[in-house]
Amino acid sequence: MTSRTTEITDTHRFSAEAYHRMGEAGVFGEQRVELLYGKIVDMSPIKSNHAGTVNELIRHLSLHLPHEAYVFTAQNPIHLDDYSEPEPDISILQYRSDLYKRSHPTAEETVVLIEVADSSLEKDRDIKLPLYASHGIPEVWIVNLQDKQIERYRSPGPKGYTDIHIFLAGDEIATDFMKAVEVSAVLGV
Repeated sequence: MTSRTTEITDTHRFSAEAYHRMGEAGVFGEQRVELLYGKIVDMSPIKSNHAGTVNELIRHLSLHLPHEAYVFTAQNPIHLDDYSEPEPDISILQYRSDLYKRSHPTAEETVVLIEVADSSLEKDRDIKLPLYASHGIPEVWIVNLQDKQIERYRSPGPKGYTDIHIFLAGDEIATDFMKAVEVSAVLGV
């Protein structure tokens, strides 16, 4: 008897609508997943350092973000297209009176996305960052816990972000609408 390896060449690309129906049916159980390029992708478990860093960012945002103009959310979906609904750690969004109850925010309503990255660093840089750039997200921060730095990406284009700046301990990072955040305070260094 000869052993043959069968190669799977056809895969199914899930739409956001199908993804939502699967979630409502309990297909994912307690598993944390997100929809990227039509694929249902497992999300890394949230470790204490990651959770604490998200909390620290939320604290800074709540103190310094002008609430009348912006909304920020933690680990909620952004509807980029029919095949991608990533769940960044923090989203800074244009203010909408329903606070996004009617529908998920879109790329056009997104001001800044923040990804806190430890074990997810490679996925955040290689998969999510190009996705964000291709949809015109104006600014993305990767809070890189491995290298203890904040990477800021601006000026999205077809080949990715063209304005990239690395902020280290001792630096401050600011946006056009928010006072500076001390990198050391966010990273706990």
